[in-house]
Amino acid sequence: MHTFLKIVFKDIRPTSSAAIILSFLLLSYANNAAAFLYGEHKLIGDRAFRQAMQRLEQDGNAETLQRYLKTITGSDYTFPGLAGAGATYGVTYGMLNGLSGDHESDPAVLELLLKDAGSRIAKIILLQQSYLNKGFKAAPDGELVKADFSYALQAAVNLSHFYAYGKSFQAQLKGFDLNQVKTVSEKNALSAFVKSLGHTNAIHIYVSLHLLAMDMAEKAGESARSNDPAVGSRLQRALFLNAFADHFLEDAFSAGHLVVNRSVLASLTNNKALHDFYCEHGTLIVNRKGEIWLAYGDGYLDAENATGERIIRAVQLSVEEIFVAFNGSYQNPNYLKVLNRIPDVPEAQPGYLIASMAALQLVPIPYNSDLKTVMAPTVAVTDTMKKTNQLLYYRNFIRSRVGNSVVAGQLKTVSRDQSLTGIELRANALNFSKHYTYNTLGGKKGILDTWHGYTLAYQLAQAHYHSGFSTQFTGGLRSNFDYWLSDTRFLGLYSYLEGGFRFENHQVDAVFLPSVGINLGSLFKINYYNMPGWLRVPVMYLLPLKVRYATEFTFRRPPEHQLAVELDLFF
Repeated sequence: MHTFLKIVFKDIRPTSSAAIILSFLLLSYANNAAAFLYGEHKLIGDRAFRQAMQRLEQDGNAETLQRYLKTITGSDYTFPGLAGAGATYGVTYGMLNGLSGDHESDPAVLELLLKDAGSRIAKIILLQQSYLNKGFKAAPDGELVKADFSYALQAAVNLSHFYAYGKSFQAQLKGFDLNQVKTVSEKNALSAFVKSLGHTNAIHIYVSLHLLAMDMAEKAGESARSNDPAVGSRLQRALFLNAFADHFLEDAFSAGHLVVNRSVLASLTNNKALHDFYCEHGTLIVNRKGEIWLAYGDGYLDAENATGERIIRAVQLSVEEIFVAFNGSYQNPNYLKVLNRIPDVPEAQPGYLIASMAALQLVPIPYNSDLKTVMAPTVAVTDTMKKTNQLLYYRNFIRSRVGNSVVAGQLKTVSRDQSLTGIELRANALNFSKHYTYNTLGGKKGILDTWHGYTLAYQLAQAHYHSGFSTQFTGGLRSNFDYWLSDTRFLGLYSYLEGGFRFENHQVDAVFLPSVGINLGSLFKINYYNMPGWLRVPVMYLLPLKVRYATEFTFRRPPEHQLAVELDLFF
């Protein structure tokens, strides 16, 4: 799929109508590659780097490192060597955070484009800054696509910005290859290595690139002992790569990036809706320090509260580990390099990496982890922590409400003088309005949630008054009303308001079809949304949990009253 998309984009010019349509589809149905908006990434990175630098300036044992840093960042903490000739801006650490991964997936290419004042990246920087100056958190997607057509492709196929939902903390690092990291460090094969990480996850790619950045910093510190003139460029390269890695570290704090299924197919179906919902409404998470909080996502960063400060602190710790790596290698000829500290046994590597990297103390622990194996030694695991880290009970229910779904129905008439039986296939898509909130205690009891979207249906039926079949196509509006009787049980009511056409006996008749239904599963604590399809469908058929009553109005016959049992096939 990834290759196919690249081929499609290769043959389409940005000015063509096909390009406009394709980019619209990708931006509409794909997850945003960024967990936070450009301006949020920039704010986090700039503040974290400034705090790391200010703390370093108070360290009396880091004069050499400070001297080199001032030559490559300046007093305003920008990297003049990264801005192209004639550029009206200085490249900051936060700017690198915002560009990395979202606008360019290869750090080597990003560095080259930054040094070209006429490149697409230079245009993106100016465009983004123009909107930041107006008080926005980022430029609109449509404007970004005009300036950088590949942005739409990045949004669709970048899977490494997310957690692998349902996989433990250690499982996020499955496939970590220490020998490959060492080989990349020695042979300078960075581009191919980063590309190989594209199908991993945010934790995996952060750990891998952060290790490489520390290794580069160690080599810079080692060369500083001999006054090598390349020290500054090596240190800048280490910071540049760490800024790229920290983009994914920041992604790890976004609620929307903790809960989706990471695949291109899922991105084109329900992931964006699910991602956007949790970014807006948040989800409870816990970290290795035992801190529990309600995390939000892109567009909802508050850098002044504890959550925002936690993200900034994580990035600051990441930057400071680069400083420590340089200083340790510079000051101690017998310094044990970071890559040589990692156990050779693959099974022991995830646990070591999780425990040894400072920033990983603060990131959300992936849902469904064994907390006793990942918590810091000083933290006692509580029942509240375990509950917080469980798989989200109503995640699939939420997905069915905010995303696209396919529903099958078996229907028959309930009028005495009419007899009709048939089947129905329905597609529900998009939401144009929703209301979802919590009570004053942070729970759901007493809350009425509403969801409104669109529906299309096909009906095939047989009536007693003729021997053939009738077909019917309708479309219109759907609504769901969920009243929460407790924090875990709700009464689900729903309705369709449709119009369309019936084809019967070589005649066409207009139809109007209002209907109301009830969803009883939650009342009886039967959460069929979490069942696999092979089990959910027969359960819903044998225990009618979703029943709908409809009245069909036509010009040719009296109103027809129908009863339908519905089965949720896909969502």
